[in-house]
Amino acid sequence: MNDSFILYTSDYQLIEGLTDEQLGQLTRALFIYARDGEVINLEPVVRMAFVFVKDKIDRNQQKYQKKCERNRENIRKRWNKSNTNNTKENERIPNDTSVYERIPNDTTRYLYDSDSDSDASKLADNNKPSKEGIQSASVKTEAPGGGKVSKSQKIDYAAVKEYWNRKHDETKSAMPPITLMTENRKVMVKARVRQCKGDVKTLYRVIDIAMASDFMNGNNKHGWLGKFDWIFGNEQNFAKVLEGNFNNEPAASQQPQSAAVKAQDPAATARPSIGELYEQAKHQQPASQQSQDSKFRWVIQQNLEDLKKNPNNKPAKDSLTRYYERGVLQRLGIDWKPEK
Repeated sequence: MNDSFILYTSDYQLIEGLTDEQLGQLTRALFIYARDGEVINLEPVVRMAFVFVKDKIDRNQQKYQKKCERNRENIRKRWNKSNTNNTKENERIPNDTSVYERIPNDTTRYLYDSDSDSDASKLADNNKPSKEGIQSASVKTEAPGGGKVSKSQKIDYAAVKEYWNRKHDETKSAMPPITLMTENRKVMVKARVRQCKGDVKTLYRVIDIAMASDFMNGNNKHGWLGKFDWIFGNEQNFAKVLEGNFNNEPAASQQPQSAAVKAQDPAATARPSIGELYEQAKHQQPASQQSQDSKFRWVIQQNLEDLKKNPNNKPAKDSLTRYYERGVLQRLGIDWKPEK
């Protein structure tokens, strides 16, 4: 299939609960799938993480194929256009040799002209900086003190970093400080400056709001913490903080959250990691025994299917042994016993 594939840092939450052995199984499965397109047998927990990463590999492959197809189509169109233009040029040259008496001295300009000039001009136009790019490179910025600076001066990324860390120390915020203003974060800051029409003061106001928010400092039922990248990396998140969606409310006015408010809660909408799901399943009491048994039955059936395909599948055997020792197999009426 491919000679490479991409792993995203956001996928870490899917694998942080896996053991080293399970992580090795997942890595081997991903390489085999990316190279050969083959899906190997995995224990249920590893398979769950594999499916999420596999979907992203498939989507990236589809995007790549579409891009290649567009490039081939563009080349074909330009090739046909070039051949058409050359044919028309040849048709305009008469057989009568007296025509050369009327041809200007710089004949090579006309005899050898082709579509390459127009292509070169198009390339030059594409390399010109856009209006938006020029504005972002010399955007009008404002220092934390409120003083205007020169239009030609670039955004002071160091000032944004220092302001975040200073407010972090002053408020004793639980949100993490910024160690480095990376290139990726510079892109985030520049995008937010454009979002604010060049008003850098808005960036500092958002930092003030975030640092003062109890919710963004972990005072929520999920213990979720806001971060610099979460705020500045997404224009919707930035707007929510600026509009006060996470501001503190008086205790007397606290009411149950509506569906709209819950939809804005990043902790409520964030997908839990494999490790979190495992811990919840281990400590949280199910709503009913029937619901829990349904989950157990599904996992056990997966293990039994894996053993049918490969009787020496150790992860499947170990999983079934644990269910047998806990009496789950007996309660569900499943006839399987570990080998002695």
